[in-house]
Amino acid sequence: MNWIDFVALGIVAAVVVLQLFRMKLSFAMILYETILLIGAGFAADKLLPLLHQSSQIPEPVAYAGSFVILGGLGLILATLISRVFEFEPGNSRYLFGFLLAFLGGLVVAHVVLKEIIIIAGPRRPEFGEALMRSRFGYQLVHLKFFERLAPGLVNIP
Repeated sequence: MNWIDFVALGIVAAVVVLQLFRMKLSFAMILYETILLIGAGFAADKLLPLLHQSSQIPEPVAYAGSFVILGGLGLILATLISRVFEFEPGNSRYLFGFLLAFLGGLVVAHVVLKEIIIIAGPRRPEFGEALMRSRFGYQLVHLKFFERLAPGLVNIP
């Protein structure tokens, strides 16, 4: 493990703690937020080349901007949906809540690490080397973790 692994684990842990506290308000909102944040992260990955090439928006701005905009819209939409379709899973609330929070943390860590690569990668080759030696960070950035969970899901054109 190197410093990238600790950064990634710290991001995941921070999101998990935040979401578990927020889950006390509404489990349904955490579920909808997680689903929509996964969609925002997926869309940001797919939109990056399009935004960068077609509109000449710098890569860091295109990636972070698309995730922030889509993620923000997703959080607003999740709040609205959870007011209409509120539910509680009962006794398994904390187990499912932890799993959802963990997935949300993986998405946020993926976006943050990929943004760091976009910004620092060309200027700081030692960062790329550290990422290649990283176990957890490398899996997150290249979505290897998700490929193993659901083959074919990550490779959607």
